[in-house]
Amino acid sequence: MSLYSRITVATDFSEQAKHALAAAASLARRTGARLDVVHILATGHTLALHADHEDTAADELRQFLAAAGVDDVLDQRIIKKAATADQGILREAGDLGAELICIGTQGRTGLTYALLGSVASRVVQNANVPVLTVREKADLKSVERVLCAIDLSDLSARCVDEATALANLYDAEVVVGHVIAPSPSTSIYGMPSPIGAQYEQDLRGAAEEVLGTFVTRATDAGAKARPEVDVGLPSATLVEMANRIDADLIVMATRGLSGLDHVLLGSTAERVVRTSEVPVITVK
Repeated sequence: MSLYSRITVATDFSEQAKHALAAAASLARRTGARLDVVHILATGHTLALHADHEDTAADELRQFLAAAGVDDVLDQRIIKKAATADQGILREAGDLGAELICIGTQGRTGLTYALLGSVASRVVQNANVPVLTVREKADLKSVERVLCAIDLSDLSARCVDEATALANLYDAEVVVGHVIAPSPSTSIYGMPSPIGAQYEQDLRGAAEEVLGTFVTRATDAGAKARPEVDVGLPSATLVEMANRIDADLIVMATRGLSGLDHVLLGSTAERVVRTSEVPVITVK
């Protein structure tokens, strides 16, 4: 059974949308999936109601797809109206039976277009299927390393399974990553605190032990895998970790642990999606 058989790609014809389509097409070629490329006319924007706007959008979509060279995996090109772009994308993805939604993290701005960055954020928050967000050029023709960022919540196993399936698709390595929030007592008056340092060392050891079970889960499913633990603010540290290990893709959950001891992973995921130079797949 294919990892994904149907992928909905949202586009506003921007440069980031080109990158997102290229990434989705490469993934579709790997998985045997078909692409449905969707452009939403957001009726909540006044100028989107011009009588000729739909014809103009249709011409742009034809040109956009012709330049992209994705006919081998393209199934449908769709233009629909919706109150907001994110509502339209989610509705169409549901109607099409999409198993993955792909979208750029930034897009056109102005009176006739919604800022795709905020649209992407709302799609990530509200989608019932994984969402692939793309910021920079990354066509996913090859992947050598997948960073699976987990917070040890109930969704961690789901993330590891998604990352492992993707890694096996490319014969890539899974790095199961976890970030420990820094101890407030790491330093006192600018001087290192042995109490804080010992606390973080103990936390790191405990985290590495727990991560071992997830690494085993990945290796049992056929992937090469190893753990990676760091200390810092989760979103920034995860992006730094991805750069340091030379990850080609990040997989993480949109919801996680909350409370005094943990940063809500929902906001962490949003910041990672917004700042990561490599594509991010968010799961629920």
